[in-house]
Amino acid sequence: MNRIQAILTIDTDNLPANFQDIIKHEQEVVAQWKEQGILESLYLRQGRNGAVLIFKDID
Repeated sequence: MNRIQAILTIDTDNLPANFQDIIKHEQEVVAQWKEQGILESLYLRQGRNGAVLIFKDID
């Protein structure tokens, strides 16, 4: 099984005004990806300035 890890970092000193809306949409997309079996895991980074996503069965 193929897995891809994506590590994201957020510039917490430069957040857009609509950041809360972006987070809400992100949660909806993550739920869809999990339901579709694309996303295996999502972990918040220790400093809460980003996340680690582990995708499966994609190229």
